[in-house]
Amino acid sequence: MLACLLVGMMLGLGLIALAGYLTDTAITAYDPLKMNVAARMQAPSAAHWRGTDKIGRGMLARVVAGSWISLAKSLAMSLAGWRMRR
Repeated sequence: MLACLLVGMMLGLGLIALAGYLTDTAITAYDPLKMNVAARMQAPSAAHWRGTDKIGRGMLARVVAGSWISLAKSLAMSLAGWRMRR
């Protein structure tokens, strides 16, 4: 019973990570790595919901791009720990 719950939770995290990977450009219109010196250090606005950093990259785009990587890593470590336990 507990194993089924763990597998279900891991599959759910995997689906969330996959959805984040596939939709990160649909959520934000900006490339998280592209510099825009003209838009550097802007406060949150309609164009950049979380503002920009020192070299003009959109903070929301960077958070969204990094979040699916963190989810994928946590899923991989959960699967590795679950596999080693068995």
